[in-house]
Amino acid sequence: MKEEETVKQYSDRIMAIVNSIRLLGEQFDEVRIVEKVLSTLPERYEAKISSLEDSRDLTRISLTELINALYAQEQRRASRIDEHQEGAFQAKSKPNSSNAAYKGKKNWRDKFKTDASKNETDHAGTKRGHVERVCKEKDKPDQNQPQHKAAEARVAEQGSDSEEQVFAVSCLAAKGKVKKGWLLDSDCTNHMSPDATIFKTLDRSCKTRVKIGDGHCIQAEGIGDVIICTPSGNKLIPNVLFVPEIDRNLLSIAQLLEKGYTVNKDLDSAYAASIEESKLWHQRLGHANYKSMARMINKDMAENFIKSIQNEDTESLNGSRYFILFIDVSTRYCWIYFLKNKTEVVQAFLKFKTVAETETGCKLRSIRSDNGTEYISAQFQDICARAGIKHQLTNVYTPQQNGPEAVNTAVYVQNRLPTKALEQMTPFEAWFGFKPSLAHLRIFGCLCYSQIPAVKRSKLDKRAQAGILVGYSLEKKGYRILDPSTNKVFASRDIVFNERASWNWDTNEPEAVSEELMVDQTEPEENGPEMDFNDVPIREDVKHEGWKQAMADEIAMIEKNQTWKLVDKPANRKIIGVKWVYKAKQNADGSLNKLKARLVVKGFSQKYGLDYFETYAPVARLDTIRLIVGLAAHMQWNVYQLDVKSAFLNGILEEEIYVEQPEGFEVPGKEDLVYRLRKALYGLKQAPRAWYARIDSYLLSLKFERSASEPTLYVKKNKTETQLVVSLYVDDLLVTGGDEVDLAEFKTKMKQMLEMTDLGLMTYFLGMEVSQTQEGIFLKHESFALKVLTKFSMLNCKPTPTPVVTGLKLSSHEGHEEVCETTYRSLIGCLLYLTATRPDIMFAVSLLSRFMHCCNVQHFQAAKLVLRYIKGTLNHGLLFSKAAELRLKGYTDSDWAGSKDDMKSTSGYAFTLGSVMVCWSSKKQSLVAQSTAEAEYIAPASAVNQAIWLRKILADLNLSQVEATEILCDNKSAIAIAKNPVFHGRTKHFDIKLHVIREMEQACEIKLVHCNSEDQIADISTKGLGVSRFNKLRKLMRVCSMKLKEEC
Repeated sequence: MKEEETVKQYSDRIMAIVNSIRLLGEQFDEVRIVEKVLSTLPERYEAKISSLEDSRDLTRISLTELINALYAQEQRRASRIDEHQEGAFQAKSKPNSSNAAYKGKKNWRDKFKTDASKNETDHAGTKRGHVERVCKEKDKPDQNQPQHKAAEARVAEQGSDSEEQVFAVSCLAAKGKVKKGWLLDSDCTNHMSPDATIFKTLDRSCKTRVKIGDGHCIQAEGIGDVIICTPSGNKLIPNVLFVPEIDRNLLSIAQLLEKGYTVNKDLDSAYAASIEESKLWHQRLGHANYKSMARMINKDMAENFIKSIQNEDTESLNGSRYFILFIDVSTRYCWIYFLKNKTEVVQAFLKFKTVAETETGCKLRSIRSDNGTEYISAQFQDICARAGIKHQLTNVYTPQQNGPEAVNTAVYVQNRLPTKALEQMTPFEAWFGFKPSLAHLRIFGCLCYSQIPAVKRSKLDKRAQAGILVGYSLEKKGYRILDPSTNKVFASRDIVFNERASWNWDTNEPEAVSEELMVDQTEPEENGPEMDFNDVPIREDVKHEGWKQAMADEIAMIEKNQTWKLVDKPANRKIIGVKWVYKAKQNADGSLNKLKARLVVKGFSQKYGLDYFETYAPVARLDTIRLIVGLAAHMQWNVYQLDVKSAFLNGILEEEIYVEQPEGFEVPGKEDLVYRLRKALYGLKQAPRAWYARIDSYLLSLKFERSASEPTLYVKKNKTETQLVVSLYVDDLLVTGGDEVDLAEFKTKMKQMLEMTDLGLMTYFLGMEVSQTQEGIFLKHESFALKVLTKFSMLNCKPTPTPVVTGLKLSSHEGHEEVCETTYRSLIGCLLYLTATRPDIMFAVSLLSRFMHCCNVQHFQAAKLVLRYIKGTLNHGLLFSKAAELRLKGYTDSDWAGSKDDMKSTSGYAFTLGSVMVCWSSKKQSLVAQSTAEAEYIAPASAVNQAIWLRKILADLNLSQVEATEILCDNKSAIAIAKNPVFHGRTKHFDIKLHVIREMEQACEIKLVHCNSEDQIADISTKGLGVSRFNKLRKLMRVCSMKLKEEC
């Protein structure tokens, strides 16, 4: 946060970045946003954050609560004048007291002063522990004199109480029945209650003493949280003392003020309210005055008519230049009609007359208007005469200029506000006979996002469009939204509002949005997953010695690599900030491996063309990694894993980058200097590319050859055999080969150049558990699968034999109850991660992933079925073993019109190397197939592309496929189409790209071969199967349990 920024500006800027990330499909939860805000606040908010830390767990505070607290602190710092606002808590209070008198009260969590201060004696000579300027006894009467204000007390700080906190309360000990309700107490230093039944949580182990008005001390038997019911909803009050001996529930005004509330008083009552909430409702109600708002809460609150007409210089969106307003004198209820010209007054009056008389059952008897020609015309006079309506004329007035939509909304809100003419109700209630609901009201002109119906967009199109709230629809339930791109108004119910943002007509785009736009309103699960090691509270982690050591190690590594140089701050260059990121690395069994602290650069502030240029860096594909593992299993090689320490710190920078000194590690006496980066730091946009360039150049210098088809695959070979194979996945290296001497020499050379950790045999990589034995290499995701089952409360579910019900067809238009999209997407993401070693669930996950934008109960139940299948096959994975020959073979299949929504088919393929499954896929086809032959012909097209790529990788590994790669298909018509164009009449509409099959056939790269449907492995990737057939194909895919290898 910049020093000159306000809280609103800062929150707008943060959320603009977050929403940009979310629009790209990335998950960015509220916890990370709160973490970001807390870690970047300037020093002036330290006191407020400390106060929040004392009162609650900052890892669970919502973003709205945090921003509101900071905003309240900012307002108090700026003006030091209490805002008069509508209240949420109501209690009797003294009419002449003021908020200023409540400030400076001591919270129960405050620490006592140091021992040195205890030795000081005040000038009144009565107490130790403070000096004269803060003495509370200096101006008090002698303690020996009689006192009459027993209801007032002060914090007890006598010498005998120095080891224990003592709280002051302005009421005496209870002598009768406990009274209900809450009192606002100006002298009470902490919230207190004598009723244990109202506590939501109560810790009786925390005991202390409370000093009451007569000077005696009573015991507080615990502390906990209480929920208070208020007119604006339930409020959670933390840190309430349980004091059985008092007779009233007491709210400490001092604590309320500390939490960002203000206290307003009238002659009969006092209110405490959140500043932000009151301001929001003030704006929603058309900037109604706070007295009216208070009356609505206090009073629990809508035949003669007055009519007026006003004109507007600016036309409305439908061309209206005037509006006519009708007001009922008795109830003050209003109606409004818009006119393109004044000649439409008669028609508007007749409409109004019909509506009013129908709704009330009474006849209109009199009307009053000005002397406008439209009212004194013969036509208007004749209508009044025939209807028996007395027409009274008033003086002409000049109407205010206002937009019709704004006036319409103002009338809508005005009908729901109190008026002096009615004592106990609003015009709405007076007219309709029941109280209006204000839950749907939003700020006029605020930015909003309306959902675009699924039928009007494709899967990759925007799901919402920006608009401006201009009113409330009376014809149908919903809001009136202005589309700024077309200047048209439409009604919609599915709206997400951002009441802190508006449309910028100068730039024709939304203003920077705030946190209210994307805050998830769903309630948290009561039995959610436990916090894992990565959920480290940012403000608590540095207190742990392990984290301090991890930070010191990171700085030492940076210094050792000569990553930066301390220089004077340049005048013409931007200085980029840094921050600490913490991660607890785990072993395969979930146990703690080590604590890792990473110093990262705030790369989001970098400018393209100035601070960076190219950013792309390749990462190894899972298909490549499985191919290497399959090769190693066949050749009976060991696969080793190396981890580069602080890999990105080794990337050499070409740009001129300056960063701040990290907090806590500033060079003494040189705090004003900055670091110029020689090498990359984590967080820089070009850091991955710089690291890849460094490791790439070094591996090439060691006589490795980089694969042209897979930039992260490096092979060292002679004319006859492959010596070493290296696969690079960011900072993890997998290396295998037949000569252990060559392997040891390679490790030594790598350690000479880079700080590395030799992890030995690969046992845990990208969440996969790896077992290397004489029988082969086994990959599984058992630990991760257990975490997924625990996360979604399915650990004790009943297993099922297959992941998909036979013949299952899902749709997004069947009207089932919707479910939380966030939870559903999280589940599908976890299942997609499992498919790295589980091709048997590929079709199920592919099918379910089609509904992430429109999920319902049916989809969620199908996803839970997959979890039940995983529960029964937790220890299943892929077995790689020695084969007779390393021959590449493919399988391809398709269903026909399997999608109920668009009648598209699903393609599936699988490739084996020898007897080992190395890659697989299940994907909906991009066009509608008009026949089964066409669907079966589309499927091999994507399989052919994969086969060509795999052949190139194998050639780089000295495993060139001499013969054409067979791709097995169980449809003879599709094979015939591929081999010759005899079916031209049925194939002339095919996409040109599909005919790559013919070209590759002619080039002897691939060969489509017919196979029996019973042996078609890819069938498992296109549809749900019965138990026996599913088990047979799963066995052919080499998916089995390590304990039951005979299955494979």
